[in-house]
Amino acid sequence: MYKFFKLITISIVFFVSCKNNSLTKENPFYLGDSILLEHNFIENINTTCDMKGNTFEDYSEIDWYEYEKRCVISILDKKYRDLMLNNYSILENKNIKVYVKNIQNENNPKLYLFTYNNSIKIDSLQIYGMEKTSTPSTKNFYYYINKNWEVWILTVITVEEGTFFNNRKKYRLDSQTGKFELVDSMED
Repeated sequence: MYKFFKLITISIVFFVSCKNNSLTKENPFYLGDSILLEHNFIENINTTCDMKGNTFEDYSEIDWYEYEKRCVISILDKKYRDLMLNNYSILENKNIKVYVKNIQNENNPKLYLFTYNNSIKIDSLQIYGMEKTSTPSTKNFYYYINKNWEVWILTVITVEEGTFFNNRKKYRLDSQTGKFELVDSMED
């Protein structure tokens, strides 16, 4: 149990202390990673991120190193960390402005997608970050935004036995209202 909370604390500190890399519209990674759409990736979460009968407490430093190399979520998570330090304007038309914003919450940074109309907030979605759900589990969010302003949010649950797929939801941005509409959901 102690190692699990130590891992969570180290992850949070690492998020906050990451080197600031400037991401711009020339670097499309601010839109997330399209690998979230691949069915094979979803299947690999449960197989590669399972602790193989152990718990976080049982793992040595070498075991952690191997786990980080094998778990597809750990690999993906490293790609998202630099996004935590910046805010991005990603769409502006005559009515709606869409921003990716970093919200710091008690050493638990999260990325949100906000829509505004004439400086008035219309809607928001948490697209990346971690939420504590119950002791000792966490819910982690990852996202992808395509050119048609469809947003996929992948949610995984981390428990003592590993990290496992929870759901993937697809939203569409209504360009007239600025609201996100849920259009599809895939549950475990």
